Amino acid sequence: MVLILNKKIEVRESPIHGYGVFATEDIEPGEILEECHVIIFPNMITLTPISVLNDYGFRWPGANNAIPLGTGCIYNSSPNNNATYTNDLNRQLIIFTAVKPIKKGEEICTNYEASIKKGKQLKQQMKQTFNIS
Repeated sequence: MVLILNKKIEVRESPIHGYGVFATEDIEPGEILEECHVIIFPNMITLTPISVLNDYGFRWPGANNAIPLGTGCIYNSSPNNNATYTNDLNRQLIIFTAVKPIKKGEEICTNYEASIKKGKQLKQQMKQTFNIS
């Protein structure tokens, strides 16, 4: 299977957090940025309070999380996102797509704030349930 990796993106340091994905050329809405293979984990593993996977998991059907490969874990989040992602269940991929025009040099962000909030709540519940500090 040949996956799409748009030649108009690159990874570099981000003013938002650590590293991010940036446009090296202007990108149009609807343009696919990347198709990422995923590693699927049951929630029980990725939501364990000590799991480093907490910060990188994407929701996947069947009470699972998926860890995207490629640059899929590097896109930062913004409520004013210029990209989104969808799950392709048949091919087991996460597909990142532009939803707004993205200018050369602009950071590409999706919006996963709700997932972050839910993950923090579940992590806190697990800490309390299992008495983990």
